[in-house]
Amino acid sequence: MDPDALRAAVDRCPDTAAVLPVHIGGIVSPALDAVLTYCRERGIPVVEDAAHAFGATLGGRPAGSFGRFGAFSFFPTKVAVSGEGGLLSAALPDDAEQVRRWRDHGKSAQGSTLHDRPGGNWRLSELHAALGTVDLERFARTLAVRRELAARYDVLLADVPGLRPHAVPDGSDSNFYKYLAHLDPDGPLDRTLLKKRLRERHGVSLAGEVYDHLLCDHPYFADGHQPASSEGPFERARRFVRHHIALPLYPSLTEAEQIRVVTALRSELS
Repeated sequence: MDPDALRAAVDRCPDTAAVLPVHIGGIVSPALDAVLTYCRERGIPVVEDAAHAFGATLGGRPAGSFGRFGAFSFFPTKVAVSGEGGLLSAALPDDAEQVRRWRDHGKSAQGSTLHDRPGGNWRLSELHAALGTVDLERFARTLAVRRELAARYDVLLADVPGLRPHAVPDGSDSNFYKYLAHLDPDGPLDRTLLKKRLRERHGVSLAGEVYDHLLCDHPYFADGHQPASSEGPFERARRFVRHHIALPLYPSLTEAEQIRVVTALRSELS
């Protein structure tokens, strides 16, 4: 989130209820500090969308510990999994208690049959919780392996033309939910054709993009207008959406498989 763009947006919308920075691809941006300072000055709560970022840090502080709330996903594609569901962090004990009530049909207290607010059935099932607990016990090793694999990709990709690994900012330690790289906009292949050739010629499938559409371009948010597939505001975001790729990265990936991925990329981009 660009702090300057945020200031302009809040000026246009002075009744802003909350600001939701997204830790995209498992990276907590150093720009978050300026966002937090501005929101403190304006009295606007910050809710971290940390769905990608479990285990990621900024300045040694974990994702989800900066805002009033932090929301994580344990969906099967994430770095820590429970099959479904997630985790919510809260800076204030009273906020955590309110969330416990909202998630359990708006009950006034655990085990109570009185309801003092609207709520929902947002409780993690015992089965999912058991799965998630086991996965969390081994998460430190999972995180270390993902970082080792990412470091190897950094080395292997150094001489691949038309491809630039996404630089993790200083002070930020990614969990490498995705290993991101950027295609040269003037390169020989666009992303769709590159993915097709890698799959058909080399048996290599890239991971799905972090996002392939901006939020404002989804029909639900288009405000009665046709969504803009490639033009419109947020130029930098659109450039990212159009040109990034995500390389295969998971704890059981071998060095030989990483070499095969990079060899295929070099073959198609040279």
